[in-house]
Amino acid sequence: MTKAELWKAVADVAAVLSSSPIIRRHCSFLSDSSRVAPDSDTAESQVGNIFPYLGGIQARPLRIGRLITVAQPLIANVDWANADVVEFRSTAETVEKAHQWLIEWLRARLAGYPIIPAVQLTPGSRLATDEYSPEIPWVREMRQQQLHLHNSPIMMPELLWPNVEQSRREVEAANETVRVLAQKLSQCAESVAYGHRLSTLQEADKQVLRSVRSNLRSDLDHDTVTREAGSAVYPRNDYRTSRERYWKSTLKGRAHDYTVSFDKFDDLVTTISSVLGQFLFYTPAGEIPTGGEISSLEFHPGDHHLEVSWIDTSGDILHSGELRRLADPLVAEVILVTDVTWSQSQLSGFTGTYRGRILPDSEAI
Repeated sequence: MTKAELWKAVADVAAVLSSSPIIRRHCSFLSDSSRVAPDSDTAESQVGNIFPYLGGIQARPLRIGRLITVAQPLIANVDWANADVVEFRSTAETVEKAHQWLIEWLRARLAGYPIIPAVQLTPGSRLATDEYSPEIPWVREMRQQQLHLHNSPIMMPELLWPNVEQSRREVEAANETVRVLAQKLSQCAESVAYGHRLSTLQEADKQVLRSVRSNLRSDLDHDTVTREAGSAVYPRNDYRTSRERYWKSTLKGRAHDYTVSFDKFDDLVTTISSVLGQFLFYTPAGEIPTGGEISSLEFHPGDHHLEVSWIDTSGDILHSGELRRLADPLVAEVILVTDVTWSQSQLSGFTGTYRGRILPDSEAI
């Protein structure tokens, strides 16, 4: 199966979820606040004053609820009792919870779920920490809900359509489109490869994985992380990532291949989440814009995907997380922007230097 069917399924899910009153309200906050001047004292601007502290909100519009809580001590110019702020936080938290249940249900289609011997799910790791992480967490309590036995996501409908009985048609449409997405995901090479690698593990391989998980867990003890990385969120995440990378590098043979297959599957699901967020809140499928004056186009093999970098001198400002087509015949697919650098000089004017991942088989979205 090509990825074209997967992106079509993501677009269909977005089209249905956009009817949710919670999604619509969250969308209005994101669009209205982006037009408000920062540091204003008006009631309308209170939500807008939060945005500069959230760090690349456009890259993760479905996952800012917990981030607001983490950033709150750093934000001095917001009245947290303001009605708009209270509603924004509540809506963002609800959207993030619904997103987490959706993602976990998609993960539950994975072979062997909920028993996953991956090193990456070691308690305290970047994917399994109880602390805030920029990653989409794998929540142990959710894996205990036997989601693999449910033929549609639980909790998500109730969260996005508070009056489920009055929204039965929308809920069923959402469940049906998500089931199609899950089917397409299960047919992707990443899912198939994970199932194959899992099935080839011998008891000796599983013992190696258990040993590495034990070693990694010792490295990720709370006091150890604090001693090595301090108390700030991102340095702690970087430390967890570096220790995970080290212990994964010690793996050989079937244990190594299995570990790589888990990374590729998790990376694909994260990409699905990113594309879904863009379709819902910023760029609907079929309306993805094309970039301006492109130069210095270069291709870069990523860990699990192909990336491309370019320079744009048209004055078009891109942000991390955006979907964009390039005005270059060498790249027909859609790009998910991942890195952004802006500069300006009297000689060359405004220049944007960008990098992004190519979404395979995405020409038609």
